[in-house]
Amino acid sequence: MSPEFSMPPSAIQFVPQDGVFAVLTIDPIDSLGHLEDQVALDAASSLTFKDYIVFVPGTDDLRHPDIEYRAEDVEFVLPGLPNDVPDLFITSSMSLPIAPTLDTHHPTREPLQTVGELPWAGGFLSPFFSTTVRTKTVMRVDPIVCELGIRERLRHRRCGDQDRKARAEAAQAARVTPSPDEDDQSIVYNANSDQFDAPGADAVPLPDCSSVEGGEVEQHDDSAELDFIRHALFAPQRSTSEDMLTVKFTHNLLQVSSFNNPGDFFHERDAIARITRESFERRLARAQAQDAVTAARYAGVKEEFSENAVPSASKRSVLVGEDVPKQSALTRCLHVLKRILCIST
Repeated sequence: MSPEFSMPPSAIQFVPQDGVFAVLTIDPIDSLGHLEDQVALDAASSLTFKDYIVFVPGTDDLRHPDIEYRAEDVEFVLPGLPNDVPDLFITSSMSLPIAPTLDTHHPTREPLQTVGELPWAGGFLSPFFSTTVRTKTVMRVDPIVCELGIRERLRHRRCGDQDRKARAEAAQAARVTPSPDEDDQSIVYNANSDQFDAPGADAVPLPDCSSVEGGEVEQHDDSAELDFIRHALFAPQRSTSEDMLTVKFTHNLLQVSSFNNPGDFFHERDAIARITRESFERRLARAQAQDAVTAARYAGVKEEFSENAVPSASKRSVLVGEDVPKQSALTRCLHVLKRILCIST
């Protein structure tokens, strides 16, 4: 949002807001709470979950206090220009620098101008290092430190659309279709080698990005901004699945002293997935054990019922002339049920 639309520092607002830079931290309690498994929660309590700097571009969902949890798209702020990844048809130009910048400059794009200064210089955004998370709908006083105005948010979206389109066209030219499941973790920064690795990315053909000529960003007519605002006002509302990875947000960027390696987020996500899988395995083992006990009890009752309901030949044989009263099948069944239920006759 532009400065004139910014909330005053004391305002109660949804956290996070669209277009802000925020701190993201995995919430293991909410991520695993649906399992109702104390062993899983104890396992998560032994892990460390770091803070990560992200940009929140916003989704098509309208925030509403009656929806307890919502999905949020995020892009991780990368501490440097990403490398080319030819095998995945990704180039370093498929990114956007964020002001203030360092000595490394983007070959074709001007830095995103922020409202409020990002506390770290030299950051970049890439559409191939993003993910979707679940977060609790929170309203509180949480002043925004740094955000993008509407025009810069639109430029960020257009550039991301162009990058996905360019990658899809490059993959199509090579007769390779990018996997639709590879929607994040595409360019992982390696703090030890100052390199970015790239497991994959999605590709969706969308409109072109604005170009930069003569050091000036191309200006777009106001109708795009109006469409953007109208879409936000009339966006649909929906909740999220409880088994999604759940995170916490804060606008307070100053609580983080330096960049954490964004690649560590995905290691933490995998740890939560492993704990969830182990919980389901324990639940399955308990269910199978209970089924075995139930089957054994049923087999024992069935055997006892068969022995009493159908008398053996020796029990049917009687001495000649002995008068033995005949029992009906119903009477014999009642005797068996009384024995099973421990009812005295």
